[in-house]
Amino acid sequence: MPVVAPTSDQLKQIGDETGLSLDDTDIASFIALMAPSVGAYNTIDQLPDSLPPVRYSRDAGRRASHEENRYNA
Repeated sequence: MPVVAPTSDQLKQIGDETGLSLDDTDIASFIALMAPSVGAYNTIDQLPDSLPPVRYSRDAGRRASHEENRYNA
C-alpha cells in the first residue's frame, strides 16, 4: 500500500489540533522534508517480497501435555 504525503490543508488541521500555529512557509517546509521519506517508503513498497517457499506446514501450535513437560502448569 503506497504512502501518501499529507496535503497542506491536512497539515494545517494537524497543527491546529496540536496547538501549533503553522504558516504557509512552515507547511511547505514540512512537505519538502517529508518528500524523500515518502518516496523511499513507496520504493520499498514496490519491491518484491522475495519470500522463500514454505517447506514444512505450520500451524498455531499447541501446549505441551503434562507427560511431555512435567513443569507445564
